[in-house]
Amino acid sequence: METGIPENRYQGLKALIVDDEFTFREVMGQVLETMGIETFYAVDGIEGLEKYIEVKPDMVFTDYSMPKKNGLELAAAIQEMDPTVPIIIITASMYYELDIQSYDVNLLTILKKPFEIEDVVYAAERAYRSISANSQNESKSSGTRR
Repeated sequence: METGIPENRYQGLKALIVDDEFTFREVMGQVLETMGIETFYAVDGIEGLEKYIEVKPDMVFTDYSMPKKNGLELAAAIQEMDPTVPIIIITASMYYELDIQSYDVNLLTILKKPFEIEDVVYAAERAYRSISANSQNESKSSGTRR
């Protein structure tokens, strides 16, 4: 059956999904796993930061509004450690736009709840392209000149 999800194209990549809503975590995880991306989960920003440090995922999907630490706080903390990791904010709120200027974060994209499967696939593809571009730039800068 054709799902529109590119299966196993991203084998070896890891994603962290941080959301306090079980249903959104599970649906997003199923989509990413179908794509071949290994997924890890956290229910709030503090657990998300701990999980990020533990598994070093290639991309992070985080809800904006969560207990203990919101998604932008989490994004800022992660990007202090690795400014190149693609971060996707997920939100049903419009207030995140006011807060983005308060944080020094570089978001890859924003997914609005409720999202479609295609939105998750598109965000993961953008993250993959960002990871590939960063990897190529690192290879070029580490090369030696003769």
